[in-house]
Amino acid sequence: MKYKVGDKVQIKSEEWIYNNVGIPHVLAYLLEYAGKYAKITRVSKSDNPKYRIDIDYGEFEWFDLLFEENTIAETPTLQDISKTIREQNLGVSVKEEEGKLIIEPLKVEHDLPVDTPVMVKMPNDEWKLAYYAGELKTQSGEILKSTWVRGYKSGQGFGSISQTHIIPFDKFDPNNIEESLKHNIVKP
Repeated sequence: MKYKVGDKVQIKSEEWIYNNVGIPHVLAYLLEYAGKYAKITRVSKSDNPKYRIDIDYGEFEWFDLLFEENTIAETPTLQDISKTIREQNLGVSVKEEEGKLIIEPLKVEHDLPVDTPVMVKMPNDEWKLAYYAGELKTQSGEILKSTWVRGYKSGQGFGSISQTHIIPFDKFDPNNIEESLKHNIVKP
């Protein structure tokens, strides 16, 4: 038995799986987890032990040869955690101070966090999903509400654009636009 319950392992790469697994339905299953890290949750005691892992909820039996040799995964870095938080739109920022992880709410503009999913009204009167970018100050001093360009979130796109109608996604009802407009954060 090479691994014990609680060990973190990395599943082999897509390339390795393509070159070494010949059973189509097993190949498709393994490719879903290629390169990912998992924790051993159960081990069968035998000469050729089989493992159950957390990321597939113990559904499949895994063997030593399916894990990378440098098996014990490193703890995710602060950058990994920050990336996950941004991608999952958790509304918080992460930083490290004196070896501690500090998680704080993102900058809030009138009770709406930056990167909050919103619906915006397009010039053709269609509604489109976007992410809130905060306030923009024009050269004349006017304050405009904006969303990220092309549906990106902060740090992903090419800037932001002002909008005349921004409604938080959870307040938007496509079947009742009149009611949804009551939640427009852009004040006329």
